[in-house]
Amino acid sequence: MSKLFLLFLVLFFSLAIAAGSARGAKLQRGKKGVKGIRLKERGFLSGWREGPLDKADNYRTIPFILRFGFDLTPLVPGIHPPGLLELEVEPFLSAVLGPETNMEGGFNLLLKYAYPLTSRFFPYIEGGSGLLYTSQHFEEQSTYLNSIVQGGVGFQYFFRKSTSLDVGYRFRHFSNAGTREPNEGINTQAILLGISFFY
Repeated sequence: MSKLFLLFLVLFFSLAIAAGSARGAKLQRGKKGVKGIRLKERGFLSGWREGPLDKADNYRTIPFILRFGFDLTPLVPGIHPPGLLELEVEPFLSAVLGPETNMEGGFNLLLKYAYPLTSRFFPYIEGGSGLLYTSQHFEEQSTYLNSIVQGGVGFQYFFRKSTSLDVGYRFRHFSNAGTREPNEGINTQAILLGISFFY
């Protein structure tokens, strides 16, 4: 994976977030009274993901994740602001650095619950599933297309009224749900950093 290609990915996702945040802010003006599901958050995450393999060096990736958070709070009795329940839709593309240079991509569907400890500090817990395609061949795993189960914790720190710094940890398991053998599954852990825009 060339450094130039990685730089291109970072710039692409950064521009997508910048354009999306500006458009989202424009669309949300004047809609404070709307009830039901609405787009609440747009963000970008990256970091480091790694997990052990039995028959090769560790599986190591640099993920590039777009986050679109839809506010479910109005639909769930008993959850009221300032608590926030979101459905997170996250398309992602990752540079695989080991055991060989490859790529992975897919999407996550997560539920996230956040509750503020202060006006700026929002810890959260999240969990969900998704789909992943990787070009990396594994002795432990027979398929390139796999399902994901994952969960994590983290916090969002609002350094501006509607902009937060995101820091999170995720545990991820992927396998093919028993459709083909071998299917030992791959477990990884990730530290993620990002930025989010709220409307």
